[in-house]
Amino acid sequence: MTQQHRPAEAPAGETGVRFTQMSPRDKLKHVCKIFIFFLTFGFVFPGIFSD
Repeated sequence: MTQQHRPAEAPAGETGVRFTQMSPRDKLKHVCKIFIFFLTFGFVFPGIFSD
């Protein structure tokens, strides 16, 4: 029997959920975060693109 190698957990910042797979509420939250990111020139939510 062979064992498959599986990582214990996803790397930091990766949730594995794509934008098309998000619920409408999650999509709205994500778009609002991006809007706030651009309004504050990246000072708020600096890691937004790793979501």
